[in-house]
Amino acid sequence: MKSKKSKVFIAIRDTKIALSENIVSLENIELWNLNKIERNEFIKKIQRVIKPFNDNCRKNIEKEFNENRFSEIYDKVKWGILLPYQERNNIAFNSYTVLRVFLNIFSPKDINIGFYISCYEVKYEEINSKFPISGNCHDKPFNSLNFTKFHENIFQKLINLEWYSEDIKNWAYDDWKFHMAYMLVEKIISDYAKPRSLIDWQILQTNIITLYECILTRGDKHKDNGKYITAQRIEVLLSSYFKNNFDDERKNIKDLYRFRNKFIHGVYYEKMKKVAEKSMKVYKYPEISLPDFKLIESQVALSKKIFITLLYMHGKINLKEYRAESLADIIYKSIIDINIREKVNKNTDFILNLLPY
Repeated sequence: MKSKKSKVFIAIRDTKIALSENIVSLENIELWNLNKIERNEFIKKIQRVIKPFNDNCRKNIEKEFNENRFSEIYDKVKWGILLPYQERNNIAFNSYTVLRVFLNIFSPKDINIGFYISCYEVKYEEINSKFPISGNCHDKPFNSLNFTKFHENIFQKLINLEWYSEDIKNWAYDDWKFHMAYMLVEKIISDYAKPRSLIDWQILQTNIITLYECILTRGDKHKDNGKYITAQRIEVLLSSYFKNNFDDERKNIKDLYRFRNKFIHGVYYEKMKKVAEKSMKVYKYPEISLPDFKLIESQVALSKKIFITLLYMHGKINLKEYRAESLADIIYKSIIDINIREKVNKNTDFILNLLPY
């Protein structure tokens, strides 16, 4: 049976927006200015473009529209995006995680989702200080044809990384790796957006390195992880994008490993122990040296770029053509083979040049 096309609407919190029209159409995507669309009018419009999956879903969605909670959150969102997608094995879209990863990989700043509407449900993200809004006019980068191309090449791939029991039995080695990388990216994006303790910062750095090694190493039998190999493969993957000026990024990756190693191998705890011995705060981690926030900011951005570059190539590049076991194997081969590297860089440049950062 052929999968059906469907749509999902994402309403986004913001402090100020650049949109002036009520609705802006960008090929098959629409940006809605919710400042100019009154709630009841919005409900009528959304009911015309998103058809409920069945009668039970229709009743539940209509019930949500009549609840005070929807009214309260609608007043706090400023704009929204109507996205088309292809249902996976006739299973309608039902994942906040996909939306959060998709929007925040494209955006240079954290996108705060107020709610989304699919043919299944109205689902909310709790609005509190957990995800503070940083800056304003987050809609501006999305009002571009680059975003439509990004959606065309990435959104369905993210949906396909979700866990569906009918599909996973047919997953290849890289499918499993990208599923794990997808979960790590979501964790990195979510953790970077909310207030953190010193321990949380260390865990965030550890997760970034875990992501790098997840999608850039070829597996245990090759024993090819570590900071030098990771930096080398990132440099090869992104050399054209960085125009061969990779010195700062190489240093940042090595620094990230150094801080991670201090955390997981005990040096960090020795410092914590010394400070704790002098502290009377029983239920709080002792205040030791703060992390390098600029380093973490740059590595969060780099981790998103690496993930999205390899995801774009996943399924697009024929592994057999390169006699490769995985995408990581192709990146390894491109260290020596200039022809392979040029093909890799062509894909890298295309997808990363769509990003506004």
